[in-house]
Amino acid sequence: MNDDFKNTVNNYFKNDYRERGKIKWNGYFLSDHTVRLNNDEKKRHTVTKRLPRMPLKEIKHQLQFATTNYLLTTIQTDTQKPSRFG
Repeated sequence: MNDDFKNTVNNYFKNDYRERGKIKWNGYFLSDHTVRLNNDEKKRHTVTKRLPRMPLKEIKHQLQFATTNYLLTTIQTDTQKPSRFG
């Protein structure tokens, strides 16, 4: 009887047992990975809108107003990448 039980158990694990843990984990990983890839793709293709130039006096006034009223402020520096061709 002991050998029959052993054979039944071995047969079950060889042919019938499906380990759902790994399958389930792969499903979670795949969906999280796909979401992350899509977000990265959006960030890469986002073109930053160039804000209009402002005089220094106006910039100081805007920042002081935003600080006093606890407002969020977007600051965009006016720099250019150096040309590869001089």
